[in-house]
Amino acid sequence: MGMTVVKQAILLFPVVHMCGYIPIKGNALWVRLGVTNLNSTYRRQEIKISERIPHPEYKPNSYYHDIGLLRLEKEAQLNSYSRPACLYLDSKITKKRAIATGWGHTSFNGATSNDLLKVVLDLFDQSTCGTYYQNYRKVSQGILDNLQVCAGSVDATKDTCQGDSGGPLQIYHTDNKIKCMYDIIGVTSFGRGCAGSPGVYVRISNYIKWIEDIVWPQE
Repeated sequence: MGMTVVKQAILLFPVVHMCGYIPIKGNALWVRLGVTNLNSTYRRQEIKISERIPHPEYKPNSYYHDIGLLRLEKEAQLNSYSRPACLYLDSKITKKRAIATGWGHTSFNGATSNDLLKVVLDLFDQSTCGTYYQNYRKVSQGILDNLQVCAGSVDATKDTCQGDSGGPLQIYHTDNKIKCMYDIIGVTSFGRGCAGSPGVYVRISNYIKWIEDIVWPQE
């Protein structure tokens, strides 16, 4: 399962896949930062989780507002291997493709990868994506464009998969004046199998104020 660093001691995570494992308070689990191979100890940081903060509008048995923040017991050391992500602020995404990363299964119910993998995905419009999730119980209102982003491949061969939840969906910055190479536009949320239909991601731009109020309350 993936996560995204937004500050030295705060990470983004998917609520649906974590609520049953991390209590609101207490050092139940830890996160690992700074590695692209799960067995590597080089530059690895392991820090305990002290608090889980699900989005207030999240409801069990629903995929809407599938986003939360994890507060760590101590701040991570920032370096070229561990640093905060840039969050995409605009509700409109002009790019046609995005990059997803994760350590999940390489096929449905298949083996997982010890190496961080990436895949370039096509972005789908809301109406096209919605046809794949008609009468889907956990998205009873359909795919909502203001809350979610859909990405997959037009030939149905590429996708995120089980175990990739929480990982970032990113677009590349072409503006040389901006130091960040990528912006996070989404957090991996759910899909139907692996490939064959676009996956659904939480749209980061809708949650910027909520994130800022928690991460930078005095700024």
